[in-house]
Amino acid sequence: MRGEQIIKILLAVRLLARQRGTTIQEIGRELEISRRSVYRLIHTLENLGFPIEEPEYFGQEKRYRLMDNFTLKLPNLVLPPLYLTEEETLLMLYLLGKARPLADTEFASALESLKEKVFGFQDLRVDRAFLPAKEGDQKEHRDKHSHRSPVFISTIKHAKAYQGKESLIQNIVKAIQERRKCRIEYHAFSSGQVRTLLVDPLRIVEHRGGLYALVFYPKYKSYLTLAIDRIFQLNALDIHFVEPEGFDPEALLSQPFSLRMNDPLRVRLWVSASQAYYIKDRKWGEEQRIEEREDGSIILSFSTSGSWDVKTWVLSLGSNAQLLEPLELRQEIQEEVERMRQAYNNR
Repeated sequence: MRGEQIIKILLAVRLLARQRGTTIQEIGRELEISRRSVYRLIHTLENLGFPIEEPEYFGQEKRYRLMDNFTLKLPNLVLPPLYLTEEETLLMLYLLGKARPLADTEFASALESLKEKVFGFQDLRVDRAFLPAKEGDQKEHRDKHSHRSPVFISTIKHAKAYQGKESLIQNIVKAIQERRKCRIEYHAFSSGQVRTLLVDPLRIVEHRGGLYALVFYPKYKSYLTLAIDRIFQLNALDIHFVEPEGFDPEALLSQPFSLRMNDPLRVRLWVSASQAYYIKDRKWGEEQRIEEREDGSIILSFSTSGSWDVKTWVLSLGSNAQLLEPLELRQEIQEEVERMRQAYNNR
């Protein structure tokens, strides 16, 4: 087998090992060979023992891929370098600490396995860099660095439960990766009804211990965030979509208070001196401004979205905060405080 043929085989294996696999057209384009030559190449790979799955149709295309887990035998062909730097290990441990919403699901064992792998890379880096010269000291060194206590701990309270939703989450992820339209049965709390929506799934978002699907709703040309625990059924269709032009998920989700993107407001809030220090340390919204007052209190102004979330936040501060604007929301808070006063007086 000539060197040029070996290179083409390795490149083909790399394409076939991708999660979505590849098509005859993609292999031909990447390797610059004819369609007939691609079929001969696939036949050659099968004769060499590469387990290629029965091709599946996606739209008008057949996609070919290697069987699951086979690529683990070929790490140098398809996987990026897995040697983690100290900074990369730190970031990975931080992200694993935020995976609490999935801790009580069937993903729990996968999370533990991933943690062990990250710690394994961390120990490998430590051993290579700092392994003592004497063999007797090496065991003590490894024992010292074999501690498995978590570095980061999540304090997310009241996380939603996703037991029984594992397959749904996997199907949403697959639909996002394959850009396939989905028909969703969704329980909308606002109406109390189950609605059928035809949407383009774009991202999965974690927000305050809950998982949400960020989707585009072509019917009204708008973005929605759907709580995954309220999705009763999802069917991925053999219809592909293109992300909306100018789609910027970071910008869409930049508001800190709510995932609702159709409820913008400009907030102006007085905060007492005792709470000002804690408030000034954080970013609460876009176009944030802080006015210092002589008594140590502050006036905080920012743009955000989600009036209900802002309302509950202001109420949680009690007498240490007073909403100044918007006036409509200020009135709502005053009415809520009066209802609370009456409720406490009647008990």
